[in-house]
Amino acid sequence: MIWEFSNGVPRLINQICDSALLNGFIYEKQIIDGALMKEVISESPMVQISGQSEKKKIDVDEEFKKIIQGE
Repeated sequence: MIWEFSNGVPRLINQICDSALLNGFIYEKQIIDGALMKEVISESPMVQISGQSEKKKIDVDEEFKKIIQGE
C-alpha cells in the first residue's frame, strides 16, 4: 500500500510511515495493520491537496483487498 501510494518516492514513503507510527502510538497499537494504513493514506496531505482523494481511496481499497486475498 505504501509503495502504491508513494510510487516509490522516498520522501512520501517516510511521511506515510512516520504518520503510521505516530497514529499507532496514539491508538496504542502493537501492530500497524491495513486499516490503520488506509486511514493514514486517506488523511495524507498529498491526497488532500491533490483533490484525488476519492480516486486514491478507491485505489487503496482495491490494493488492500489484494493484500488480504494474497494476490
